[in-house]
Amino acid sequence: MKLAIITLTKQGLKTARRIAFLYKGKAHIYTPLALLEEVSSRDGSSKLEEEGVIFPFKRPLKYSCGQLWKSYQGLIFIMATGIVVRCLAPYLQDKKKDPAVVVLDEKGEYIISLLSGHLGGANRLAREIAHFLGGKAVITTSSDIQGLPALDVVAQELGFKVIPGERFTQVMGALVNGKKVGVWAEEPWQERLERELKGLKVEPWFKYRGPEGWEAGILVTSRRCKLPPGPWVFWRPQELVAGVGCRKGIDYKSILKALGVAFKTAGRSLLSLKALATWEFKAKEEGLVIVAQRLNVPLLSFSKEELLKVWEETPGLSYSSLAQERLGLSGVCEPAALLGSRKGELICKKIALNGVTVALARATYL
Repeated sequence: MKLAIITLTKQGLKTARRIAFLYKGKAHIYTPLALLEEVSSRDGSSKLEEEGVIFPFKRPLKYSCGQLWKSYQGLIFIMATGIVVRCLAPYLQDKKKDPAVVVLDEKGEYIISLLSGHLGGANRLAREIAHFLGGKAVITTSSDIQGLPALDVVAQELGFKVIPGERFTQVMGALVNGKKVGVWAEEPWQERLERELKGLKVEPWFKYRGPEGWEAGILVTSRRCKLPPGPWVFWRPQELVAGVGCRKGIDYKSILKALGVAFKTAGRSLLSLKALATWEFKAKEEGLVIVAQRLNVPLLSFSKEELLKVWEETPGLSYSSLAQERLGLSGVCEPAALLGSRKGELICKKIALNGVTVALARATYL
């Protein structure tokens, strides 16, 4: 995390230097030009100044904050909270986008997590600084106060897509208000979530029977199923790899259509797509490149030797006499999907549609 430490006073500058050493190589200090010149003329240039860690701001703080807001993932203010609130108010957007903001007093006695406590990491930042300075972290998020899991942090750290995102606040609200919140997860996620979601019972997916008896819930699965209304969300794991073969010059719309058919056939959500995979000879096909960009996933490519090895080691793969004749391969999409998923589970065998072949594999590792 790239950090900016902002201070206005001599004592604050001393504390800022200590914090900069804690985050050496990741933090810059910003202070008024007049203060920096005064301290430098009296004490001489510090090592931090010589290393390009301390920078002056010449404009008033409220204007300088705008640039810092865009440039850093975390802002640490050593000053009164009221000043910070007034300076940052014009720039606030959303907790998913805003940087972490921490405020502390000049002596480092109280370190307040002010903005983006969970997703932005301000709570963690406040605790780290408090531990280093010997101060007290001031955390006000309800889940932390009650000792409950921070659901948004868990989802972020495990790479889950929260669908629909606008309902997630309702689920977290249900949790902190003591309502009955259920979690059902497919393997291998159940065991991991049992460790992460302390205080919540994580049931295996096969036990899910609908919302009856529950006031809110989280369904951790890549499967297509009906989501109950109200405070219920999917956590979509990024666990599916689509192996793709195609004829030369195929357009991206044909590939997207074939992917849609494969996911529907497998009963899985496209929102759980982790990557596309293909033979290295096909990796530069414009249609494939466009699809990977549109779906915001990597396009993995494997050599002919790697694909042939999977064929030798995996019985029951779909044989293509045409691919064998033209490419010297018995097929592309199934072995590519297995390689991309690190030899996971093939959940949709080859589907051929208008010059495109698609197979789906599910990664079974964490």
